[in-house]
Amino acid sequence: STRNLKDETREKIYTLGTISNITTSLGNENGYHSIIKTDEHGFNNIKGLYEKSNIDFVIVGDSFAEGFGVNYENSISGVLNSLNYTTLTTGKAGNGPISAYASIVEYAKILKPKVVLWLYFENDIIDLIHEMQSPILNKYLDNENFSQNLINRQNEIDKILKRISNREKNKYIATLKINKNY
Repeated sequence: STRNLKDETREKIYTLGTISNITTSLGNENGYHSIIKTDEHGFNNIKGLYEKSNIDFVIVGDSFAEGFGVNYENSISGVLNSLNYTTLTTGKAGNGPISAYASIVEYAKILKPKVVLWLYFENDIIDLIHEMQSPILNKYLDNENFSQNLINRQNEIDKILKRISNREKNKYIATLKINKNY
């Protein structure tokens, strides 16, 4: 899993966001590729929200919270921001209940929003079964003071995720070259 990683000290780290400050696609579920720019912590938000002291909503959950398959302005956080509610999401496709709770600990707790909007769907039960197997995620349940301090480790997260991304890209290119010879 690219979410259960090790940093340079071989300490395990479970990421909740992705690479920060990149342009990427969140799939093609509506007949077009939704293109987003990730924020300072690798989430589908406009930049600069973490510096604001008056956050109205933090949305947690899976792909629906992330805005998967739609452009930012049509995501829940995009619509709320357009209505002048300062809103950010820590939602990510594949998040289950423990990842959602971890994102509250790692990001929302620090930002102190007026409201945490937790989006929960029936598929999250399956995600929960997988998340229960993660020793790191279980620490959030076992110790109310546990934190990986992810909000302050984005440079480290970016470095690890970029290394993995480059390795996977190189594997894919090698596969193309091999298949081209047949």
